[in-house]
Amino acid sequence: PYAVLEPLSRALARAKQPALALEVCQRAAGRRPDSAGPLRGMAFYMTQLDRASEEILPVLFKAFLLEPEDFDTRMQLAKRLLDCGRLEEAAYLMSVIEIESSCCPSCLVAMQEIFEAAGDSDNARRCLETLIAIAEKSEGPNDF
Repeated sequence: PYAVLEPLSRALARAKQPALALEVCQRAAGRRPDSAGPLRGMAFYMTQLDRASEEILPVLFKAFLLEPEDFDTRMQLAKRLLDCGRLEEAAYLMSVIEIESSCCPSCLVAMQEIFEAAGDSDNARRCLETLIAIAEKSEGPNDF
């Protein structure tokens, strides 16, 4: 049954069987072509198997088209576009994100790298400023 496929793929991954986990995700994607979840799983296991970014891109594009509001898919797609030298496309994907409302430092660093690579210094600066604001907020008031 379809409901068993996701837990099965995770169990296979824990058992250090990413190729089999990928096959399970491919089967799930075939059964539910309108669902982005199996496609995200495919991209994840393809990454684990060191597949080329060019090979992973079509899977991520499909997932993104199904769920364009999913931040993780958007980020993974932008990173793969960057790996493939498609800098402007990667930056464009991230340009719709509200940078100042992000509270994930690793996401902000990745976004900053994408913007810098694409030559978008304004958005790269905004990422850096947001990172600094997060760091200052986490430090709290200084008693010295």
